[in-house]
Amino acid sequence: AVTKRINELGLKQLSDVEVIEPQKSPHFKEFTREFSQKRQRSGVSIYHAEDMMALETYFGAKMIDNKLADAFIAGPTLSYPSCFVPLMHVLGTKHKQSAAGIFIMVFKNRVLFLADCTAQVDPTEEQLAEIAYSTASLYRDLMRREPNIAFLSFSSFGSNNHPKARKVKNAVKLTKDRHADLKVEGEIQADVAVNKQVLDKLFDFSSLEGPTDILIFPDLNSANISYKLIQQLSEADAIGPILVPMNGSANIIQRTATVNEIVNMTTLTALLAMEEKNRN
Repeated sequence: AVTKRINELGLKQLSDVEVIEPQKSPHFKEFTREFSQKRQRSGVSIYHAEDMMALETYFGAKMIDNKLADAFIAGPTLSYPSCFVPLMHVLGTKHKQSAAGIFIMVFKNRVLFLADCTAQVDPTEEQLAEIAYSTASLYRDLMRREPNIAFLSFSSFGSNNHPKARKVKNAVKLTKDRHADLKVEGEIQADVAVNKQVLDKLFDFSSLEGPTDILIFPDLNSANISYKLIQQLSEADAIGPILVPMNGSANIIQRTATVNEIVNMTTLTALLAMEEKNRN
């Protein structure tokens, strides 16, 4: 079916691309055995592993795991959970940190990184600190400079003592304690965080040296709603979600992605794979 479509579109340059059917691959039994051994204490028998490895999502992730491919893209014909779960089960995250889905919003004169938009429903203080560090690492890789990071809340610098606001405040302290090199501020309201003039006028003690580059949201509700609204109501290009800090370059394309967004995500995933190779 893939070869037929390539011919119909006249894409001769793709005629030599290898198309893999998992169950016909010489690696199928090897992948099944390895995955079963890895997940056998999580309810995955050899028979379950066989069924899972027949799926392109599991098999593709295992190709990354076994260094047979450099990068992996899933979707947009599948649901997000049906792509996310295989990546977590096969690849997992570096040092078993919390996974996060980052969206890069590219405006005419500005680039903003939003996190976490797809993974952690109600992150703890610890998880928010991990998400901030992972997002900063991605920002450094792509933008080649140090980011200004704002932790968002409905409160600014203790103006509300609600437990939800205190969680964000504590996450900021935790991040500063662990990563003294990061430029972090918060808890802070969104309008203040994205407007440096307002920030300087109201809170001249802020440690951020320039406009905010990274927005860390307190929960999935606020992050997911925000990026979708920005994407639909503004002229910003959205690239994401970019999964961090994964053991391997693997990403998921959302169902509503345009052709342009698919191309952007594929290009970015390839660049991240190259960056990982150079680092190693």
